[in-house]
Amino acid sequence: MLSYSTLYQSLKFSFRLETINLGKRPLVRRRGRGGNQFRSTSTGKVGKTATYPRFPLAENHTGEIIDLVHERGREAPLSKVRFEDGSVSFIPAVLGTKVGESLQFGLKSKIEKGNVN
Repeated sequence: MLSYSTLYQSLKFSFRLETINLGKRPLVRRRGRGGNQFRSTSTGKVGKTATYPRFPLAENHTGEIIDLVHERGREAPLSKVRFEDGSVSFIPAVLGTKVGESLQFGLKSKIEKGNVN
């Protein structure tokens, strides 16, 4: 005859087996650990960084897209923009961007695709 304590011990043991996860960690969790396998390399990068230029918002600047570039490790392409003053910067490209289009930066720029207000 089974006593209460032996029945409880067997249930406790079977419950423990069900909660143990014997599989591998998901890829997202392994990436978060930051091992060498998942760290990005410094090769294949375009320029220093892809950021918006640091113009004062009060000024309006116009730039022309001179090239669309693929950077390793990014899904979105980068647009290479040359401004009136001759400076060049890399900006994440907006959907439908074409080479030769012009972009406006500043508070008084028109509200259109690619412009930055």
